[in-house]
Amino acid sequence: MVAVIDLRQGRYQSALSDVRCDVMHADPPYSDETHAGHDAGVIAAGDAARESLDYEFWTPDDVREFVAWATARTEWWLIAQTDEVLAPVYREAIKAAGWLPFATIPWIARRKRHLGDGPPSWMCHIVVGRPRHRRYFNGWHHLVGAYDIPQDRDSGIGGKPRALIMRLLTDYTRRLSDPLVCDPTSGERPTTALACRELGLRFVGAEARPEAHAKAMDLLAQPYTAPLLIDAPDATQEALL
Repeated sequence: MVAVIDLRQGRYQSALSDVRCDVMHADPPYSDETHAGHDAGVIAAGDAARESLDYEFWTPDDVREFVAWATARTEWWLIAQTDEVLAPVYREAIKAAGWLPFATIPWIARRKRHLGDGPPSWMCHIVVGRPRHRRYFNGWHHLVGAYDIPQDRDSGIGGKPRALIMRLLTDYTRRLSDPLVCDPTSGERPTTALACRELGLRFVGAEARPEAHAKAMDLLAQPYTAPLLIDAPDATQEALL
């Protein structure tokens, strides 16, 4: 199957107004608390290689607007990656939309703490929701309760490792026929689009910032080989089932 990749420039509300998808996967900006902590680290690092965030944090109202928009356009699964501040807001908004929110799924990144004291933050929160419907009772068993996948060096600021996205998309599209995956906040490293291309999944997405969209299109234009097959979960993943 040949993937069709459609990455649009603009805010998701307008750029994707005509879209209905099977699976919505988003990694939107995190809360003001996470942004403030990151930027404080940039200041403390001085001339170190750490970069400041060049996009705005999301508020609880942004989350509620997004979830209302997404649940009205998604047929099967909504998957959003976020921090501990906004995760409860996502779950409340998913429930308010009449969908079923699940317990937050941890992504264990095993990152090092380069500045300050105290333990590093190894966990990001993956919030999953779906419509309340009996069709899910058949065939959607054995979805994992955690993802233990190290952060890679090519993800960039706020980015996620492609191995994580490919595992998520494999898990949440495996029962669907020719699904369309949507990422409304793709970023300059469009990991969801790149993962869909490797998996042979149809993709549509948006990025609001023109310069970030241009960088994403450059990445998508780079030479590409045949789709990569996903191996069975390794022993660590199997232990989490």
